[in-house]
Amino acid sequence: MPHTIDLKNNPVPNSLPPEQGSENFSKLRARLADLRARLDRRAVLICLIILAVILFGVWLKAIFATPPWRAVFLTNNQVYFGHFRDWQGGDYITLTDIYYLQLGQGQLQTGGPAPELKVVKLGSEIHGPKDMMVIPKTQILFWEDLRDDSQVVQAIVNMQKNK
Repeated sequence: MPHTIDLKNNPVPNSLPPEQGSENFSKLRARLADLRARLDRRAVLICLIILAVILFGVWLKAIFATPPWRAVFLTNNQVYFGHFRDWQGGDYITLTDIYYLQLGQGQLQTGGPAPELKVVKLGSEIHGPKDMMVIPKTQILFWEDLRDDSQVVQAIVNMQKNK
């Protein structure tokens, strides 16, 4: 036969006197509120740290990422290809990894086949320039970002591989 308890006639005894029980309950509630506040502060701090790490990573990528290949068209009809840095607020841009187009030898015949152009790395000229050019913005007509599949970019990539 199952065992049953009659709670009306046999109440469960309270282990603490009423005044001590409510005091313990208040302390427990205060501890829980304090714990919740500490956990909330920690959660906010952890979220801020994660956000800071993500933003730092984005900033590093922007700083150290290789800029796109660009064609820079100058007012003297020269065109240079390279990585372009535009220093905001300045009157100059900096071009690095510089290449330009050169006509093949004996290609200036009129009425003949289309001239063959080759991509040349800046630096082998008689005056021995370094691979950086500072160009006044007033001398730039315009610039264009080049696609990775452009013939110029492909020629540059192949030249860099064969170094």
